[in-house]
Amino acid sequence: MAYSPRFSTLLMSALLVSTFSGFSTIALAGPKFPLQGQASTPQLANTGAAPKQLGNTNSRNQPGTLSNESRSGGKRGNCVNEPQAAVKLLQPQGVKMETTLDTPVIPWFTTVSRAFEVGIDDQQTEKELLSQEIPLKQITARKLNSFSIPNSAALVPGKVYTLTVSLICNTKDRSQDAFEKMELTRVAPTADLVKAIQDLSKNTQTPGVIIAKARLYQKSGYWYDAISTLLAVPRSQPIQAELVRMLDQAGLKDIAAAERR
Repeated sequence: MAYSPRFSTLLMSALLVSTFSGFSTIALAGPKFPLQGQASTPQLANTGAAPKQLGNTNSRNQPGTLSNESRSGGKRGNCVNEPQAAVKLLQPQGVKMETTLDTPVIPWFTTVSRAFEVGIDDQQTEKELLSQEIPLKQITARKLNSFSIPNSAALVPGKVYTLTVSLICNTKDRSQDAFEKMELTRVAPTADLVKAIQDLSKNTQTPGVIIAKARLYQKSGYWYDAISTLLAVPRSQPIQAELVRMLDQAGLKDIAAAERR
């Protein structure tokens, strides 16, 4: 069938518009198939929910259903404007994350000075025990920071808890938080350990006595309690030196090096 020159021009224009419009739609949604000679890039799904905003009834990543990555301290999210911003909980390989303390210290390392949020959830009941924001003025970049669990959120023997430390990247959009999780199990100490700690506690709490307590916890297999003991007091030179030694010994060499500076 023959078409007039005007009709042919209009038909060709319509085909071009349709074709380019189709490509535009594909580009916005992401190509379903790679173009010839171009490797496909896998699109990874974000399986971790954003940590809860203060006052929001939605929970942080559901406790009791942590992925393998979260169980080993998996990091989720990132600060869009600061891709190097990071938070790291202390979880040495081969060390059981157990505590005999009701209110241990939660330590973490960060590369930036920003406000943080600390959360504690009971894995069994999925109950939130604590959600506490730590203001910027209390944070030191490239150093260990810590938060002492209050008596109102005391840990109970036999329970497993999820600790979450969130770096607040954008107060108006908490989905941008960079955060890390870990499991901490509250266990009952042996009678011998309780007596030994009580005996040391009768003495004046000099740096030497504090270090003796920390080493006793470490020797008994409670590394987390050893670090908590050192971070619960002012960091005098002997305390700081012992902290660096324990970090280094546990394989946390980058953090140990930062604490030496």
